Amino acid sequence: MESVRRIRKEHGWSQEKTADEAGINKVTLVHIETGKTSPNVETLQKLANAFGVEVADFFPKAQAPLPFDESAVPQRLSLDEVKDRFAPLAEGLNRYCERWEEKIPILKGSPEEVIDFILDLQDFRGILDNAYVDELYAVATALGFVSVEHPYGALPEDMATGFMRAETEQHSLVHAALQRLYRVGFELAESTGDEELAGQMQHLAHAEGAA
Repeated sequence: MESVRRIRKEHGWSQEKTADEAGINKVTLVHIETGKTSPNVETLQKLANAFGVEVADFFPKAQAPLPFDESAVPQRLSLDEVKDRFAPLAEGLNRYCERWEEKIPILKGSPEEVIDFILDLQDFRGILDNAYVDELYAVATALGFVSVEHPYGALPEDMATGFMRAETEQHSLVHAALQRLYRVGFELAESTGDEELAGQMQHLAHAEGAA
């Protein structure tokens, strides 16, 4: 995300200092800044806390004036509207998973199938990442989490972040579909008996936070 790099530069911080202040891995920060991965809600909150900004500041189109005015956030959708918007992508992912799930019982000794699955996953990774982050932000906004006084504001910061992430993901159709997608990939890899492929798929799932 270019906005993370921009805000870091505005603070005059190195990547090492930023990672340390936010309590995240430097490699994760590098991947976020270069667009190799998209941060989840928890990571965004950690970066926002470190910089002393709001999560909304990472999303220029959704920035609000200070002091915070929820009515000024454009296109704040209801949960039903968010689901309607992202349902087609989630349904497509689930249909894709169904086709692979049918093949699992007959895939023993066919690592080529798993390689095809992994390559497909890598080809669409950017699109899936962006859709996932967009939906999480829309859900978080609909739930009132992208505000100064969010529903868990009275709780300790770490606990509040955990509750917000759990509730946001609970309403995320794309999150559920991605979890299924990586689970299918790992089961496919295991079905071949190829430990290297299984390890590669498991690593990919962990890297995406879907395991």
